[in-house]
Amino acid sequence: GEFLTPEEKKRRMTLADLDPPPELLRGLREAKSVWVVPHHNPDPDAIGSALALGEALRVMGRDVRVFSYPDPAVGLKDLPGYDKVSLSTDAEELFAAEKPELLVLVDCHRIDRTGPLEDTLDRFDKRLCVDHHLVSGRKAPEAGWVEDRSCSTCTLIHRVITTLGEGDPAYDDEPFDMTMDMGTNLYAGLINDTGGFRFSNTVPFTFEIARELAEMGVDTAGVAATTLHGYRREGVAMMQRVLATFEYHADDRILLLNATEEMLAETGGSMSDTEGFVNIATAVDGVCLVGFLKEIGENTWRASLRVCRQGNVQVVAAKYGGGGHQMAAGCTIEGELEEVKAMLVDDLAEALTLVDADSDG
Repeated sequence: GEFLTPEEKKRRMTLADLDPPPELLRGLREAKSVWVVPHHNPDPDAIGSALALGEALRVMGRDVRVFSYPDPAVGLKDLPGYDKVSLSTDAEELFAAEKPELLVLVDCHRIDRTGPLEDTLDRFDKRLCVDHHLVSGRKAPEAGWVEDRSCSTCTLIHRVITTLGEGDPAYDDEPFDMTMDMGTNLYAGLINDTGGFRFSNTVPFTFEIARELAEMGVDTAGVAATTLHGYRREGVAMMQRVLATFEYHADDRILLLNATEEMLAETGGSMSDTEGFVNIATAVDGVCLVGFLKEIGENTWRASLRVCRQGNVQVVAAKYGGGGHQMAAGCTIEGELEEVKAMLVDDLAEALTLVDADSDG
């Protein structure tokens, strides 16, 4: 046969090539009570995955709890079923009362990505995950399905729901159809994780699933308006301050920006309002790599790293115990803002030289 690069192979993949592992399906069918949990600071892909899977398991007659965290990003509350989520602050009490059987993590593959929920979730004996990030960190991923060729976790959840919907007599599971609410939540994750089909993870099967959901009747424009482009007024005030922190390095090819707790106090905004600001930075002409630092505690910064054209920020994130994809990754760094910026510029500059060496070679 012909030799194909991984990129070429990915372009030839169809939805049918994304096959949920039998042990994941078996685990989901066997459990009577399930908690579905997205990562901390969830985005539409994490929440959309959790809500869609939660609804499918409910249709199958399981006891299901979907979790979220206080202070969600704009647009998440508008997703169908969000009004029924449980909050991380109540998890400890609920776990003691309900003794749920199975934990399903979505859009992450280790419980340390669930922030305040980690201690409670550590008590689950049975755990599964569905995620599309590269496996990273010192711990092995939970069992389940980690498929980094997928453009979103919602794409994988679509496959899981479709397969579960075929029914299984061995578990007395009747066939069921995907509902409009499931489709709406899945489309939210799909459109956000591909940046409105602008990012390089957009491949032919992305449009295959988008077409299927649109054909079903999902309000594609409505989902885009609420989750992809919405800002609160406090968020716009935050944006003005964050734009003022733009700093260019390495012949203007690296762009750093930051959001501090002082800015939040001045504007009444929250860190969730800054979702999407990094996409303004990546759109700046000539910029190759972006680092967005958000203050999450005293001298503690959450770094969102992005590649605009080519490069690898996953290696930079991994250095600090974080992870993600080659084109988009994150990590937590401790230190004074100026010293953290200096370290990050050095790391990103090193990542740039590797790109330059590649293109010369």
